[in-house]
Amino acid sequence: MLGVSLRDKLRNEDIRSRTRVTDIAQRISKLKWQWAGHIARRTDNRWGRKVLEWQPRTGRRSVGRPPTRWSDDLVRHAGSRWMQHEGRLSTATTEDNNSVVRRKIETAKRVIYQQIRTSLDIVIYLLEKIEHILEFPDNRNNSIPPINQLLIALRYYATGNHLLAVADMGGTSLATSSRIVKRVSQAIVSLRREFIIFPDTNRDQDRVKIDFYDIARFPNVLGCIDCTHVKIQSPGGDDAELFRNRKGYMSINVQTIASAKLLVQDVVARWPGSTHDSAIYQNSYIYRKFERGEYGDSHLLGDSGYPLKPHLLTPYLNPTTSGERKYNEAHIRTRNVVERQYGVLKRRFPVLAVGIRLALNNAINVIIACCILHNICILRNEQQPVNNDDVPNLEELIARGQINNMAFSDRPSLSYGFRRNQITQYFDNL
Repeated sequence: MLGVSLRDKLRNEDIRSRTRVTDIAQRISKLKWQWAGHIARRTDNRWGRKVLEWQPRTGRRSVGRPPTRWSDDLVRHAGSRWMQHEGRLSTATTEDNNSVVRRKIETAKRVIYQQIRTSLDIVIYLLEKIEHILEFPDNRNNSIPPINQLLIALRYYATGNHLLAVADMGGTSLATSSRIVKRVSQAIVSLRREFIIFPDTNRDQDRVKIDFYDIARFPNVLGCIDCTHVKIQSPGGDDAELFRNRKGYMSINVQTIASAKLLVQDVVARWPGSTHDSAIYQNSYIYRKFERGEYGDSHLLGDSGYPLKPHLLTPYLNPTTSGERKYNEAHIRTRNVVERQYGVLKRRFPVLAVGIRLALNNAINVIIACCILHNICILRNEQQPVNNDDVPNLEELIARGQINNMAFSDRPSLSYGFRRNQITQYFDNL
């Protein structure tokens, strides 16, 4: 083949270098050492390792010079403890590989958090709750898995982008993404009774009161109430202008009651943007329960846009005494939690600040779903989101959602002002 004969007296190494053929002895030796390392790294008790360590029962071999065994060759080159040494090297290699895997996992978690503003742990926890709702009965027409549906919806909540942009990221059509957001939002809203809970038992009420008391020593507070506006597209029809608020854009006026830990204890998200905050409260289920006296001497804190009630305390418009000034200071510090709640909620889910471009019923479900997700994040100690300019002018959009109402008269009736006077006297004696 090469035109070489014995007369040329060429060495085998030269011929192999020309033909690029590996020495069979070296190849066998390499495979033998690979096999030895593979056996030494095994942690199970399979036959390969047993045979290598096997000794005859008599401890004797046949007469004559015994042939060299593979294990003898390994001992001659690597020592009698070659298997333990290889095992330690394998353990070190495994630890290095594990550290690399951990770094990759942490990087993936950071990327996921940047994309959907919730951690991977929250995604998995939520998927376990609603997977049975999102899962299709069969794989006909290449149905989208529940995890993909959830990630597409969370991406929409976390950006407020047009559905077309979300569809491009998820690899789906615009119509499919719209149906997914609707489907996932409805599935999350089904968890409302589990995660949006107003304290009804004495034990829960005492715990909430202590949390509020620790802020500014304001007694018997069950929650702080306020409203925020969520921008929507025009719902159309004859009543569309009812949704235009005093700042000129279409919105839903959303009422929430916040706990001291920023949890959403109650949410009402069905009133047009032109509705006054006090009208929403006086038509709510919580208002009727307070009016029936179900919460005893407990009360809520609201701003001056609400009327003074025995169960709803508002600040003094023109405080004159020391007690009234102390009352106002404690009232402002305590009620600040509901303002902070809106900031955290809209930073985590900017769709509530940017605006929801969906049908009215779907927009309402998105609002409630975001409130539920907000509570899940707090209950599972999720870090608060940071505004890293992914959404332009987010802080301005959040501030634009807060619309102050005209203050009610500061001359309450004796029956309504009695509770506030008691607490004012309490602060005056501090």
